[in-house]
Amino acid sequence: MKRKKRFVMARSTAIILSLIMTFTVFPMSASAVEGDNADGNTAAETTAIPDYEPGQLIVVTEQDTSKKQMKSIVKGVDGEVENMSAMGDETKVALIEVEEGSELAAVAELESEDSVLFVQPNYIYEMEADEDADMEDADMEDADEPELRDADGYPNDTHYGKYQTYLAEPIEDEEGNVTNADTINAKGAWDQMAELDEQTPPVVVAIIDSGVRFDHVDLTLDDQGGPILSEQCVTYNNGIQEAFDYGDNSNDDFAHGTNVTGIIGAEFNNGKCIAGIAANRAKLFVIDVEMPGSGVVHSIDMAKAIDYAVNPNDSENQDNQDKMPADLINISLGHYERDYICEHAIKDAWDKGILCICSGGNVETPLKHFPGDTP
Repeated sequence: MKRKKRFVMARSTAIILSLIMTFTVFPMSASAVEGDNADGNTAAETTAIPDYEPGQLIVVTEQDTSKKQMKSIVKGVDGEVENMSAMGDETKVALIEVEEGSELAAVAELESEDSVLFVQPNYIYEMEADEDADMEDADMEDADEPELRDADGYPNDTHYGKYQTYLAEPIEDEEGNVTNADTINAKGAWDQMAELDEQTPPVVVAIIDSGVRFDHVDLTLDDQGGPILSEQCVTYNNGIQEAFDYGDNSNDDFAHGTNVTGIIGAEFNNGKCIAGIAANRAKLFVIDVEMPGSGVVHSIDMAKAIDYAVNPNDSENQDNQDKMPADLINISLGHYERDYICEHAIKDAWDKGILCICSGGNVETPLKHFPGDTP
């Protein structure tokens, strides 16, 4: 399918926010292969490819493909359809089971079918738990009477100055030497955002990660006046959407999602914790794609999460049909081989004016890092 790229951001706040969002990434498990790959990474660069789930493939077809037709298609490789659903406006995606060890041969055979657009393994992204993260609410006591902002225009959040040096403003002395040259000058963006009309709608940010501690003092739910849209937070496991369990606080057993959500949307200037870079101008919904307790994320869940962020009211099994699509989608993970199903979902988001902001990797390497390097 040929698509014409276009990008129309409806809200000026989203443009400002997209310029200052900074993210961390998950290290990936990978192995070296020889030869060139389709992305220009050569053997000399030690190309790394991700592992994939044994016995699973993802099949993308035209929108009018029925489940009965899909079963007929995969029958030729002795496959079984685990689940199938629409993705975007023009395609359907199915997760299928095949015999372990036959995955690559099955890909070639299935792609010969006229109605099949592409086939790929169900790649594995592996997270590392944030062992240093303090999930207790230490040093988060209320300030007596927090000022709106201090005399210099900086927030009064207790950990802002000590821990958020990446937000600092570059300073140039009389001799032209610049301090904080590699920071993002969040204050410059905050000053612009402060000039926006109070009626300016908030930016809606979807965060695809390991979940969120929704009981965190700096990340409260919308029904408590906080930024997190509780009705829109969901989980994906093996391509199946599930609701968040608000009966306990275990929606982020790796802490990473809570950290990322806080970087973006922690309450700003409340005398607690850190200052969210969105400066109280964003609404957030978190899509948990980590297999419970495993640190594993699959391609199928990543792609379905992106699709949900773009089309929250078109997703299956949704009772609430009044959800807000994302203006921005944050994806703080990646690996070193193209993941075509995720690329497909990202391009659909782009076509609908939604910007995906992806991590660039944690290590210095000449390799391209996907989905951040999605063409």
